[in-house]
Formats: sequence, structure tokens, C-alpha cells
Amino acid sequence: MSLIEANSLGIPAIVSDLLPLREISPFSILCKINDEKAFYEALCFLIENEKERKAIGSKSKQFVEEKFNPVRISLELEKLYRSVIE
Repeated sequence: MSLIEANSLGIPAIVSDLLPLREISPFSILCKINDEKAFYEALCFLIENEKERKAIGSKSKQFVEEKFNPVRISLELEKLYRSVIE
């Protein structure tokens, strides 16, 4: 949840390269699990590259707004509940 919250604010993330994280935050920078060097390099990249940092944050924010839109999710849940009831 914290990853989605960060992305919703346009904050770029560095995450472990795990399938669930890739799916919920496709614009994050991925690192192999426990790869401290890759994490350090990704962190340095974000610090040193303001334009890229902002682009990643913007793409992440847009993705969250589209994928996790509460109105859309509510409508989908309503549709699901109606199909079960009927």
C-alpha cells in the first residue's frame, strides 16, 4: 500500500524485482532482492537526474490515478455484486 501511496504523490520508487511490485508500480526502478549495489546505483541515479526522477514520478502518478481510481473500482465492485445477486 505504501508503494501505491508514494506513486500517487508522484514519488518515484526503487523496489525489489518481484512480480506483484512490477504489476502495481511498473514505472518504479527495479533491483534484484538484496542487491545493495543496484539499490545504491538506482538511488544515485534518482538523486542526480532530476528530469528522469520527475518523469518517473509523473508516469507513476498517472498509472495510479488510472489503475486505482476509486470511482472505477466502486463501479466494478457494484457490477460484480449485482452479477452475484442476480
